[in-house]
Amino acid sequence: MVRKERSTPLEEQGKTAEEIFAEALSRSVAGEEVDPEEYFQQYPRLAGKLSELFREDAAEKTEAGKVIGDFKIVREIGSGGMATVFEAEQISLNRRVALKILPLHLSFSEATVRKFKREAEAGGRQRHPGIIATYAVGQEKGLHYIAQELVEGGYTLADKLDGHRAQEELPRGYFREAAFLAAEVADALGHAHDSGVIHRDVKPSNILLTEEGRPKISDFGLARVEDALALSRTGDLAGTPYYMSPEQVLRKPAGIDSRTDIFSLGVTLYESITLEMPFEGETSQEVLKNILLREPRDPRRVNPRVPRDLAVITLKAMEKERKRRYRTMSDLAEDLRRFLQGEVILARPAGPITKVLKRFKRNPLVSTAAGIAAAAVLALILSIPWYLVQITRERNRAFDARDDEKKQRAVAVEEREKALLAKGEALDARDDARKEAEKTRRINQFLRDMLASPDPEKEGRHVLVVDVVDKAAAKLEGAFPDQPGVKGELHNTIAVTYCALGRYGAARIHAERAYEISRRLLGESHLNTLASLDLLGGVIMLQGEYADAEPYLRAGLKGHREILGEKDSRTLTSMNNLSIALLEQGKMAEAEPLLVEAMEVQQDVLGSDHRNTITTKCNLASAYMDQGKHALAADIYREVLESLRRDLGEDHPAVLQCLSSLGAVLSELGEYAEAETVHRKVLEKKRHVFGEKHPETLTSINNLAFALWKGGKLLEAEILYRESFKINSSNPGATHPDSLSAMHNLALVLAARGELAEAESILRRIIPLFSEKLGQGHPETLSTRNSLASLLMRQKKFVLSRPIYEEVLAGRIEALGRDHPKTQASMYNLAMTQYALNNYPDAEDLFRQAHEGRAAVLGEDHPDTLYAMMYTALCLVKQGRIAEAEPILGKGLALARKALPPDHDNLAKHRCNHAACLILLKRYEPAEKELLGDYEDLKNRLGPRAPQTKQVVGLLVQLYNAWDRPDKAAEFKTLFSPEPGK
Repeated sequence: MVRKERSTPLEEQGKTAEEIFAEALSRSVAGEEVDPEEYFQQYPRLAGKLSELFREDAAEKTEAGKVIGDFKIVREIGSGGMATVFEAEQISLNRRVALKILPLHLSFSEATVRKFKREAEAGGRQRHPGIIATYAVGQEKGLHYIAQELVEGGYTLADKLDGHRAQEELPRGYFREAAFLAAEVADALGHAHDSGVIHRDVKPSNILLTEEGRPKISDFGLARVEDALALSRTGDLAGTPYYMSPEQVLRKPAGIDSRTDIFSLGVTLYESITLEMPFEGETSQEVLKNILLREPRDPRRVNPRVPRDLAVITLKAMEKERKRRYRTMSDLAEDLRRFLQGEVILARPAGPITKVLKRFKRNPLVSTAAGIAAAAVLALILSIPWYLVQITRERNRAFDARDDEKKQRAVAVEEREKALLAKGEALDARDDARKEAEKTRRINQFLRDMLASPDPEKEGRHVLVVDVVDKAAAKLEGAFPDQPGVKGELHNTIAVTYCALGRYGAARIHAERAYEISRRLLGESHLNTLASLDLLGGVIMLQGEYADAEPYLRAGLKGHREILGEKDSRTLTSMNNLSIALLEQGKMAEAEPLLVEAMEVQQDVLGSDHRNTITTKCNLASAYMDQGKHALAADIYREVLESLRRDLGEDHPAVLQCLSSLGAVLSELGEYAEAETVHRKVLEKKRHVFGEKHPETLTSINNLAFALWKGGKLLEAEILYRESFKINSSNPGATHPDSLSAMHNLALVLAARGELAEAESILRRIIPLFSEKLGQGHPETLSTRNSLASLLMRQKKFVLSRPIYEEVLAGRIEALGRDHPKTQASMYNLAMTQYALNNYPDAEDLFRQAHEGRAAVLGEDHPDTLYAMMYTALCLVKQGRIAEAEPILGKGLALARKALPPDHDNLAKHRCNHAACLILLKRYEPAEKELLGDYEDLKNRLGPRAPQTKQVVGLLVQLYNAWDRPDKAAEFKTLFSPEPGK
């Protein structure tokens, strides 16, 4: 190969670094702007030497004893990206100052000099005890300098936070101190804002602390002086990435005002109280992207000790939308002082609904939701008139309501007649009006007859609502042969009434007839037909036939959108109902945008307390429950419950439904006693209002049984589940999802009581029914299969449980995602099965994934995370990779000791496994030190013969035998001997 000669770079043609540097100096003296970076790029092989020359020249001019203007250098006390800070003596006033000097090589850049002077200008405007004072600014011997107030020690808030990160625990009163410092800084920045200066680079390293602990803001190098000419070009990125506001990231100068500093101070406060950054990333670009797209974690999730009000204040300061932040620094400071004084703060936490809307607005295409519980189908339940449930007691009120409605319709007909007359269509209009009036009269008369027909005195028995409706339905069959429109409306009315009574099969028959009549008379696109479509789809959903309901609901939504638009209440109801059907089928990616869109419009158009808005909120809460986000679901239910109680009173069915849902969340959160109290109260009221066999009553029975089961009251839970299944089997049918769920829970209770054979039989019977009813990949079907696999594993039938766990894991990854708690549980269970079958490499891989997922979702020190970590190490031990296992167990032990109570089983297992690893590695001395410490602790706390103490004693015996110290082994072996007299 012929190799071509390359052209020789300029420095290889004879120029030295010294000559090039001299050339740069001469250009600078002549008044040219010299950028060292240009020389570094032009002479890449000499860049290192050139950099040294530039720095040495600056250092020579600023060494101790040198005089620059009125200032004598004492010593260097710090340096940053743009300047070096020296302690200096101001000769004329005999005082110590901080002399900030721009290095010579940076002074060649006109832009850098402008920024340096801008700091002097911005700082010179300030006269506040919380801002570093600026004394003088000047240029001497080619060096630009600023003389400022000297803070002894040069200790910054960043240094203070680094010190706390090195400590195991935060000192007492730490959070109050952080709030106090932030309030002081807010005062100082508020003063700067009042003088027309925006700092734009608020961060811990720019907050100096005096010896008394008072903060002083420094470094106004990136400040914007509002009445000065703009010094930065449009598009310049000014600030430190971690602390930038969204408007700084977007590089929109017009959007930068005092609230930019409020955001950065919020980030600083967040870091102060959590010792973590709210926005992180591998690169600056990733950090900036997260500032725009990600909400910061609640500080209390990072550190549960953070006071709630302080967390709320912090997050309000960090709102991505400027208008949602504090209006001024003064407002922020005042709220911080309210917190410090124990008063009510003005900031309010972002409601769960707001959080969902924020997330959806930022990333609508990837926003997904998990399935929604069958009991949460509130869109129809909440819309059913209350008088239909108490129809016999309130029938006169119902007459009045119906009459008022018909009067309104008559008025509408009159108005229509007038309009038609004006258009020359008087005869047709009169005819239509007469027909409509006759239709109204006949519907009204039928309803009067229906409601008035039962007479307890004549019939000699208690008359039930269902008797009234059954008689009306039978009478309707032969009525109105010449007026199908009247008949269609009455079919709708009876369908709704049957829904309220829980008679979904009967309701479906009348809903189908109403739809067929309306479609035939009025066409597919008429509003009455679309209303019938929605009703029919809703009734089918209440039967648990979600796939069958979907086409009706889709057609209803499409029609409402085309005729009424997106913001009409009927369109929103259609949207909500379709989202429920989709969620119940596991079509989460398609359902959530509908649900969020409906809620967003409802809140804007109807308000937060409107019944339709509340329905959507409840459905979202149910979706969160299915995702394992129980705390968020509880927040939504409490918000909705407060609104419903205020508007409807304690005994309204909607209030009971919401209270029941809250009780279910309390059970999931482990608050079983409170959940039991709530469910008993709700069940008592529902039995009184709805009767024993109503689906709402059955839901409450199941919820109470769940709370009892989880609270350890297994026998009572079993009795309730059997009662629920018995009622469900007859109404609405043994294959309804609610009935199958009751059987699933019954099987789990039986398994908990040790009745494994009956539990397995029930699970094998209902799994095909779940698959047929909901589909193979539905979360409820997967949950039932998971229960069967767990039951088989408990019976050590590992070969049978493994393929089931594999299918469940694959299904949950697809339906719920890898991070869902149920997916993580399936991964861990499959790993345990592989471990039991001695498939250690496969088990290791699964345990590692489970550990990583649980650490991200639950935290590193959660017991479930620690178990996954421990079994990862045990898989390595089983493969002979003990040296790899030991540090994992050591880390797990350290986390367990810090996070878990001393008698926690997880801690005991980590302790023993780590000690065993050390023994196998022949690291006898550290093993002895660890075990003897554990022995003394357990002996003093639990006693010498407690099981955990004896476990450690056994390891000590094992250690000394391996160490060839039989005397010590014998000494501890005697502790296994029985106590005298026993």
